[in-house]
Amino acid sequence: MNFSQQRDQLQKQTNKVSSYNDYVKKYFTKIQINNLESVKGVEIEHLFENITDQSINYDLETFLSNLLFEVSRDYAIDCLETAFRIDEIFGKKIKVWLDSALKCFDNFLIRFLNEVLNEEIPQKDPDKVYESEVYSHLENLGTPYHKIGVPFKEAYNIRNSFTHIQKNKDGIRVPKRYGTKEYNKKRNQAIKYLKEGLVELDKQIPKESYLN
Repeated sequence: MNFSQQRDQLQKQTNKVSSYNDYVKKYFTKIQINNLESVKGVEIEHLFENITDQSINYDLETFLSNLLFEVSRDYAIDCLETAFRIDEIFGKKIKVWLDSALKCFDNFLIRFLNEVLNEEIPQKDPDKVYESEVYSHLENLGTPYHKIGVPFKEAYNIRNSFTHIQKNKDGIRVPKRYGTKEYNKKRNQAIKYLKEGLVELDKQIPKESYLN
């Protein structure tokens, strides 16, 4: 290829990508799409394994039921779009990722309580349901189920701390802001709690009842 041909080819590539941001958007989106394609249909399993370092050895759709499986899968996809692996969660990403992760695995807890333990989850308000009621009920059931409920409640409290954006300072309300270092600290704590809760939940699920 002579110089003129090289110049023309380079110009064509430059015309396709007008800025560094366009380059990132164009090529990193391809990587993201490829990652998601590689786990298509097993997004929940990938998320679970990435958090816990262990595999799911039962049929998720049988355990969750079709409806809860699809809802959890949607939230798992949200997590993977934010960060395909947990080591890709930096700074503010933890806010979106943690919210979706809790909603994904809340269905596991609900199904475990209703289907496996035949427990009805109490409601404080007959007109409203709260995520925390699921965690509290597991905690109140005592050993070993509190080992599921307590860590999930801690992760839930971290999630909520991101939404409480005001604090009192000398009697005056001022905005509360997290820096990257604080977000990363919260990330480490949240993932630790999720791992503890999910590992214990996995121990308690009678896997032989949910094989495909």
